[in-house]
Amino acid sequence: MEILATIWQVIQILLLTAVIISAVTALTAIFHPLRFDLKLRGSVKGQRAEVWFVYLFRLFKIGVIATPHTQDVVVSFMGWQKRLDRAGRTKPEKAPPKTPTPPISPPETPSSAEPSRDEPISADSIAPDSTTTSSAETTGEITTDPGERVAEPVSKITDEKTDDAATTDSADSTIASQTTPATTADSKPEAAGKSLSDATAYSEELTQPADSGESAPPDSPARQIHADAETIEPVAVEAATVTPAIDSRPLKPLDEVEAEYKAAKEAGAAAQDTKKGSSSAGSSLKQTLRRFKRDASRRFNQFKAYARLFRQKWRALSPVVKRFWQRGKSGFGLTRIDLLLRYALHEPYLTGMCHGTLAVASGMAGQFGINFVPVPQFGAPMLYSRAYVTAEIRPWRLLYATGALLFEKQIYKELWQLFKWYRSKKQH
Repeated sequence: MEILATIWQVIQILLLTAVIISAVTALTAIFHPLRFDLKLRGSVKGQRAEVWFVYLFRLFKIGVIATPHTQDVVVSFMGWQKRLDRAGRTKPEKAPPKTPTPPISPPETPSSAEPSRDEPISADSIAPDSTTTSSAETTGEITTDPGERVAEPVSKITDEKTDDAATTDSADSTIASQTTPATTADSKPEAAGKSLSDATAYSEELTQPADSGESAPPDSPARQIHADAETIEPVAVEAATVTPAIDSRPLKPLDEVEAEYKAAKEAGAAAQDTKKGSSSAGSSLKQTLRRFKRDASRRFNQFKAYARLFRQKWRALSPVVKRFWQRGKSGFGLTRIDLLLRYALHEPYLTGMCHGTLAVASGMAGQFGINFVPVPQFGAPMLYSRAYVTAEIRPWRLLYATGALLFEKQIYKELWQLFKWYRSKKQH
């Protein structure tokens, strides 16, 4: 039991300590002001800006230090400072100037290597090759120019053509004898006579010489072709009977046929509707304009109703808002505004004239709590400035102004009227 009592006492002490720490922290957060310090420095050589958040009687600080080339995030506690992050910007390096390179001229060739155009061409340069001539003589072939053509004897051409015709006709007769049926008694004599006359004409055309009008000798291959053509038997050509195609597709079910019929009927009705719609386009446009006018007027009336309601509520609540601002405006403040300016112009008398004007501006700024101190320098031209601005937020002032709203009767009255208006609108 003593152990349990000891444990309970320890738990009580811990709970009491946590409550005390929480209370102190809450009181500190409520009554301790929040400070923001702004430090600016500007000169011809460079600029610097610092923004600090200060808390716990300036023991804890966190801020941003910015220069034209670096931005640092710094935290400080009781004089110990630590840089959390740095973002830098490097200057772009200037590229070295490009030196012009001299143009490269092609190497000169000696004039002796090129032949002169006016120099005559010798016959030796275009003489034919002796080896080619000797080889042509030994083989016995006649070498001619490409443009010349040697005429061959007519009899040789005629013999070649008749030989080719005889070979072709013999092959055709062999194929016909293999493909003709065995019974040719039923063939018509007219078709046979026509085929014989065609074969005779074809053989006469083949046997006619190309370059001379003389007829072929009786023992020539053309006479043999003509004799073979007379013995060709006619081939019977039977008319092919065309059998009609039979549709072997199965019949469609009745439900599919009905569905297709309904779809076709609906498509026809839709086409008629589109035709009617195109004819009544003018009337539909007028209806659209009327509908738009009606909607616009309704929206405008609704906006006027909301504006009237807002104006009524503002008239009722404006005194409450003014009282809240009177209580809470002291929660914000600028406790320190110091401006220091050191300057020097090119001539001393110009500096004196400018200082007179800035002295008047300094007196006027003092009425608004701004400490503006211009310092003239009668020497070389220069410019240096510094600014210290400290802003404070007092949370307890804001908490007091917010708590005072709970004792305003007008707020509850307006909230009740707003609730009744919303309920009536929802029921309708």
